[in-house]
Amino acid sequence: MATAEAGLGSGLRPGLGGTGLELAVGSEGQGWQRSVAVMEAVRQLEAMMREPAAVLDSMQDKLSIEDLEILVAYFAQQGRDMWQALEVYDWMVRGNRVERQTRRLIHVIMDQRLGQLLQEGCPTEKVLRLVGRMVDLGLPPDFPLKRMLGEELWDRGAVVEVVKLLRMFLSEEESAWKEQGVVAGVRIVALEEGEEEEREEEEEEEEWEDSATESVWGGSSESEDEAEIVGEEGNGE
Repeated sequence: MATAEAGLGSGLRPGLGGTGLELAVGSEGQGWQRSVAVMEAVRQLEAMMREPAAVLDSMQDKLSIEDLEILVAYFAQQGRDMWQALEVYDWMVRGNRVERQTRRLIHVIMDQRLGQLLQEGCPTEKVLRLVGRMVDLGLPPDFPLKRMLGEELWDRGAVVEVVKLLRMFLSEEESAWKEQGVVAGVRIVALEEGEEEEREEEEEEEEWEDSATESVWGGSSESEDEAEIVGEEGNGE
């Protein structure tokens, strides 16, 4: 626990290339209250006395989105438990607490940590479990990291594991394409419905213009006929 407090007390800098995830612990005010909540969350998560979701549920009123990002970055650091980082992110997803910017930021953090684990010689099975968990959470490694994973496992002679990895990535890409297809299909249907409504409005407008034109011209003809009759009567007199 002393390690966690030291890491947070001196400011949290995971060394992730300017992600801006930094916790400056002050002596008072909202920043201090927030840092206390983050440190308490770290203590409970590292103690592993309860499930991560249970810990976060009990502290959800005290933890902001920024606090949760800090927790993810903290556990993604070298020497920490990356599984805890993924559990925190999973809780954020299930609670609809992940905005687009947050997701991109956490994706970068996870990719960098996974790359570090590969360079450190992390066991193959652990790598596969971590990658599988990332894919399940919608955080698949980017293409350079996928290639790095394949090459590293191939160099280790883990041919079967490389095949598993390829299947996992192909399945993930297929799901992504299907999702994009559904979204595209919905958009196409919406566009078609919009175009149909626009055509109907144009047809109604044309019908109205035609009827108005007929009414105007019809009135003019009647007036001309009446004028001719009056003229003939005048001539007869």
